[in-house]
Amino acid sequence: MRSKLLQTLVLGVAFGIVSCGGTTDNASQSSAVASGGTTGVNQTGGAATGGKSATGGMAAGGAAPTGGAATGGATTANTTTSDPCSVTNTLSGGTKLCSQSDSGSYGSNQWQVWSNQTAGCLTAYDNAGGAFSANWDNSGDFLAGVGLEFDDTRTYQQLGVLSADFAETHTGTAGALSYIGVYGWMASPSIEFYIVEDAFDNSPPAKPAGGSKLGPIQVDGGAYDVYYSEAYGNPPSYQVYSIRQTSRHCGHISISDHFSKWASLFLSLGNIAEVRIVVETSGGTGSIVFTTASVVVN
Repeated sequence: MRSKLLQTLVLGVAFGIVSCGGTTDNASQSSAVASGGTTGVNQTGGAATGGKSATGGMAAGGAAPTGGAATGGATTANTTTSDPCSVTNTLSGGTKLCSQSDSGSYGSNQWQVWSNQTAGCLTAYDNAGGAFSANWDNSGDFLAGVGLEFDDTRTYQQLGVLSADFAETHTGTAGALSYIGVYGWMASPSIEFYIVEDAFDNSPPAKPAGGSKLGPIQVDGGAYDVYYSEAYGNPPSYQVYSIRQTSRHCGHISISDHFSKWASLFLSLGNIAEVRIVVETSGGTGSIVFTTASVVVN
């Protein structure tokens, strides 16, 4: 697994800040609010050592990993069974996990919380299909997410059709940079990727600093700008971004469709290591509630 939990240097994601917008194809925002949260073990300490090192921010320069569009494998049909924007979940109880760097599982989901300064918290709700909440208080670069991990041996076509449903509300501040959406890693080549749906103050999210624009693409009824950047390491790791032009706070994300579109832009993609619904912030004091946060493969 490649993750921020295993990185020894900070990844400072360069995104603008977004308010909860919403596209015309979305239903109303979920109004449920998480309540309570049973405090678990407060796990402090530095970021985990080992794993793949990462430099901060978007690095400009370098050629994109090249290769033809992916062929064969699973189709990228829409796999949603209900509209996440019309589902109302009331979250209660849960287990609060506060740490500077930790991960674990509940049910079929893997959670991760990480920061490069002080600890932030993730609250997991065992019986809510991956729903979670997070809060931070000047935690620096802070990430919290829930999703699936894989063994780095299969491409997205070999895995099946990856998709996600999400619905969130957020309050407070998130520093100068933030994003809400899908985060993950691929191996061979090593690619850190983002599908950005929302952020804290501005709409749409600003493009990453540096990097090269390859898009736009159309997925799930919306336009996304695609960027790539050679990030770090030898051989290099890459960052790939799909940034939604009109932010939204809920909806279905056809993850495999993004991969297919990236491949059609002559990006050579790697084997899937992890895919999560996440929030990442660069400071401030705030919180977010994901009343729906599911990643599935069919």
